[in-house]
Amino acid sequence: MKRLLLAPLFLTLLTPAAFASEKDFKVKDTCARYYAAQFTAKQALKRLGLKNMRGSKLPDYEYVYQYCQVYLGGGLSGGTLLD
Repeated sequence: MKRLLLAPLFLTLLTPAAFASEKDFKVKDTCARYYAAQFTAKQALKRLGLKNMRGSKLPDYEYVYQYCQVYLGGGLSGGTLLD
């Protein structure tokens, strides 16, 4: 009886972890391909599901660069891609 209760619980806990790792892989893959110039900034934005807000003064390539830096743990060292 306990086995029947543990199986659904285990599957419930496992599913979000699998989704998180899949999303994490997609972001890391997209950032790596963007850095390797396999994607344009517009393609990377679309693949990441991001929109560069119209009020933002950052160009698309800078927006993607900063997003990838923060997501990958590099943070922003105060400089920009153009420095």
